[in-house]
Amino acid sequence: MNEVGMDSVKRQANRREVLVGIGAAAALLALPEAATAAAPGLDAARRLLRLASNRAFAKLSAPNGFWDSPVARFDLPELFVRGASPVPAASREQLQRRLNTVAEAGARRAGQAARGTSGLIKKDDAAAILHGEPTSGTSLLRSRIGARLINVMIPAIERALLAERDPVVMAAVRRLSGVELTDVAKAIALKADSAIWYQIGSEEGDIRRNPQATGDRVLIGAFAAA
Repeated sequence: MNEVGMDSVKRQANRREVLVGIGAAAALLALPEAATAAAPGLDAARRLLRLASNRAFAKLSAPNGFWDSPVARFDLPELFVRGASPVPAASREQLQRRLNTVAEAGARRAGQAARGTSGLIKKDDAAAILHGEPTSGTSLLRSRIGARLINVMIPAIERALLAERDPVVMAAVRRLSGVELTDVAKAIALKADSAIWYQIGSEEGDIRRNPQATGDRVLIGAFAAA
């Protein structure tokens, strides 16, 4: 083959390599596009739960946060109302309020532990959350977190009980045979955990009903589409 023929072959080979390279690059670029097609929905679902959680913990960590909330205020734990020496009925509301106040320390610690937990929501969860019931995101996140918040709240609540030594609480505990402050802290943490999720669910519902109030364009767009 002469030199002109060799040059023609080389040019054709180079052209094929370029075309193959362009095709491979296009394929690689298409993968992020396909991957990010569902990303806005995932981003919206995570933003929804992050904002709902932040609002809930901010409210419940504030003074009288549990007590003033129509969904988070909790009743006395059973150990105070059952057994051989239950708290007298006349003292129960006062004790209930004190325990709701002590729970604020648990909410502050739980709020720290809950940071980043919106990452537990995965791409496959997004559609079910955005098109689901008013508290579907909260329910899913709660199932993923499990007892984590309870476990971090117990020592925080026990420290608050020890620090405050509230006479109403201490008098109630003394009536209970064999009950320690750790038992009381655990009982409060169990009540507070449910209360926290009720509050997060309430915040989630509010955001869904009025996403414009958030000022978040992703949430506004997601729920306008939903």
